[in-house]
Amino acid sequence: MYEDEYLEDAFDCFYDEPSEYEQMIEDLKEKLRQSVKKEILEELERLRKQAADLQDLKNNWNERCRKHDEEHGRAMRELEQTKRDLKRMRASELLQEFSEELYGIDYKYEHLPKCDRCDQRRRRITKGQAGNPIIEVCECSRIKTTYSVKSSRPVRVYFNDRDGEVKASAYYLFRSDEESCYPTKVNISDDVPFEQLERKHYEIAFRSQEKAQAYCDYLNATEEWRYGNY
Repeated sequence: MYEDEYLEDAFDCFYDEPSEYEQMIEDLKEKLRQSVKKEILEELERLRKQAADLQDLKNNWNERCRKHDEEHGRAMRELEQTKRDLKRMRASELLQEFSEELYGIDYKYEHLPKCDRCDQRRRRITKGQAGNPIIEVCECSRIKTTYSVKSSRPVRVYFNDRDGEVKASAYYLFRSDEESCYPTKVNISDDVPFEQLERKHYEIAFRSQEKAQAYCDYLNATEEWRYGNY
């Protein structure tokens, strides 16, 4: 019995102590675990640094984009302001250009003195053989247009900047009866022969007062007495 117990204790002692081979195996396992752990930690650190670098790159890119947008917006505002300044300068130049006084054509109707043989509407009413009234226009109802020079500066100036170019249109009024007339654009006609001018007097203007008077004399010389409406 005691012999069996001794053998059992000896057997336990033999197997309680790991063999040199087993110890080597355990050491290798531990080294492998440490090596793998180190590689994993190094890879994790590399990935962390890479992520940080990418975040810095993203932040720098966003900052560059923001600055670019700010510079672009500032440049566009400066460009628009320059355009407005140029338009104002051009408008001022056009206003100076259109500030000159021009000479146009005014007119009025000249009437013959009324005779005592017609009514207030300058009609002569007689009776026919059958007693019916016969209405005739009296000789004194004839009228003639008389032309004269009238000066004017622009009464209206309209601007437009179509196609990026500022243009202006000046409107003049050469009538004495301004309340019943409207301003209109005019054609400068100093160098146009009188016979080639259309008889749209409200569209004709001259820079020279003498030229305008000569044209009025030309028109007056061609006018004849004609029957008018009363």
